Amino acid sequence: METQLRFDMLYFGDDSCCSSCGNVRQQDVFLFGGYYVAAAELKKLEKRIGEIKTKYGSNERLPLKWNFRDLKPVYVAAGQDALFQTLLAQSDAIRLEFLQLLTEFNATVLIAGIRGHSLNDLKTRRDYHSWALTMILQRLGFDCGREDSTDTIKIQVMLDWPGADIQKAHFEVGHKAYHDGESCDGQKYKAGPLRAKGFFPALTYSSTEHNPFLQLADMTVGACTDFCKWSFSGKPVPPRLKDMFPIVFQQVRQVYNYDRFTTRFAIAPLAFFQHVRKQYTEFWKQVQPQP
Repeated sequence: METQLRFDMLYFGDDSCCSSCGNVRQQDVFLFGGYYVAAAELKKLEKRIGEIKTKYGSNERLPLKWNFRDLKPVYVAAGQDALFQTLLAQSDAIRLEFLQLLTEFNATVLIAGIRGHSLNDLKTRRDYHSWALTMILQRLGFDCGREDSTDTIKIQVMLDWPGADIQKAHFEVGHKAYHDGESCDGQKYKAGPLRAKGFFPALTYSSTEHNPFLQLADMTVGACTDFCKWSFSGKPVPPRLKDMFPIVFQQVRQVYNYDRFTTRFAIAPLAFFQHVRKQYTEFWKQVQPQP
């Protein structure tokens, strides 16, 4: 039987981090994730992203991110210093319209978050990337259904290009998941080998600066990172988070009656899970009405 090349959906992922103590030099909370959307909708989604950029005076070629200040060198190099300042002043409105695309295109959000990495921790970002990517791939395997799709390629995973400290850690995670259906430390995927789920046989990579779909993934992870950052602050929920995090979280699908912080927004270790679950309840007390 010939293999059918028919991408039903694509997952776009990026990473972020924050500090639980307010010290930017001690980034001890790591998040990795993004969204998947029907492949048939990609050109429409690309067009809508371009329309949002144009609405605020930019163009399709220039990037947008959650942490927009990070892009200043890109805009300066393009001779767009004034445009950068204009967009910076409107960054919250831009973020909101980007995130609303998740609802418009019925995207499914998958996030993995872990606390523990710091300058004094023996673990590295490489370890956390491996753990988080494993969490994402396991859940994507479930979302591909129970049927054998060995002879159909129907899902592709595209990630932002990893930093030098990650090197090829992603490749081994994806390779073992595809062929063996297990993590690098030998934990079996309940969904089985991903090759039987219709996965493309390798992870693919792009650059958030150049890929509009990854820019939306960056916004998605950014909103979740700000939620985690707020959860440790002891302060009232800021207006931006009130407006934006619910948009993202409503696209974190609930599977049967399981807790979404178990099935689609994976959190580890247990103490961090309990903290996030408690602060999520507090978040909705302040936001109202509860979902």
